[in-house]
Amino acid sequence: KVEREVAGAFYLNRYGNGAAVYGNFLLGDFRRMVTSGTADRVYKVVGDLVRNLTDLKPPAKVLLGDEILPDSHTVCYRNGRTWLVAVQRHTYSYRYARLTEDKPEAVTVRLPVHGHVYEVWNRKWLGEGTQVQDTLEPGARRLYVVLPYKVTGLRLTANDQVNAGKSLKLQAAIVHEDAGQTEEHCFRITVTKPDGTGAAWF
Repeated sequence: KVEREVAGAFYLNRYGNGAAVYGNFLLGDFRRMVTSGTADRVYKVVGDLVRNLTDLKPPAKVLLGDEILPDSHTVCYRNGRTWLVAVQRHTYSYRYARLTEDKPEAVTVRLPVHGHVYEVWNRKWLGEGTQVQDTLEPGARRLYVVLPYKVTGLRLTANDQVNAGKSLKLQAAIVHEDAGQTEEHCFRITVTKPDGTGAAWF
């Protein structure tokens, strides 16, 4: 008769209000799991652990229908009343056994707050609300910015003329519809020469 020792798949240690979970197994060739379509099982187990042990909820979600798009990843950053939401869809899909360049998905991106939504890389205002509709192809990336107001313009003042070797003084300001304080913004300034070409040394 052979006695088999049974070991737990997970070990849980609590530390004050926190907890550490040790997975007593190896994942093996994770890339092969991704391409074979079995990696979603691992993500479901880990996701269930987090949901059962905490009340932690992701501030942003990428939804395919009513379910979270399993091959997507979100990162959120808050600065004052401004939220930045980065979304990445993996090149390999956890739901298909092959690369999915020909499988763009129509998704709903649920945002952490209500506001005016902009997509930075495409330079588009997407409207006002708590979610946006988008289509993500494998490898797609988006950077959404949620502002408490709609930007209506840019106010720029500068010297009319500056002699060579002197400093040009600029004042730039965002124009918006909110009576409250303006959030932190970045301005990109480009300089062109009289012939219309770029002046790279500025």
